[in-house]
Amino acid sequence: MKSDDLYKVFNVNTMGAFFFIQNITRKLIVLQQEELTVLCTSSIASIRSDVAHLGYSMSKALINSMVKQIQDMMLNKKETRQMRINAILPAGILTSMAMGTAQNLIETEQHVTGFDYEKFEHADPLDIAEHALFLLSSASSRIKGQCIVVDGGLTNTIGLRVRKKIKKIKNPQISRL
Repeated sequence: MKSDDLYKVFNVNTMGAFFFIQNITRKLIVLQQEELTVLCTSSIASIRSDVAHLGYSMSKALINSMVKQIQDMMLNKKETRQMRINAILPAGILTSMAMGTAQNLIETEQHVTGFDYEKFEHADPLDIAEHALFLLSSASSRIKGQCIVVDGGLTNTIGLRVRKKIKKIKNPQISRL
């Protein structure tokens, strides 16, 4: 991965979230508002080595660490103690990014191994949105500084790997047997 590409991924995935949280928290303190709920989007790529590229996985792992560190800082200050920050770590969502990755694998004659399509259906973005709404609601007020995996059990598998497709070669010696 080129350094410019890595910086771009970090700026979008990590720095954007950091500066948003920093700015909104400061404004709410000035306004003497004690309630804030932030939900960051991470990925299971942040907690396991799979098909995602390293830069993406690192940027999402930083989100997880940031959530825990910022929540700890919030709990230590009276004016931010009621504020909450969590992350959701989805997987297997049918998005344009996932479809682009699938197309790239086809074009480069690769495939994903380790994914049991019968056990793990791809998630609709609305499925993940329901979990996000819960984490943003008052029903989850006791959940603070957590990274919640929402993947239908995918992280319990041995893992996904990208492999080159094996071309079947007819062996004339074997076919005569």
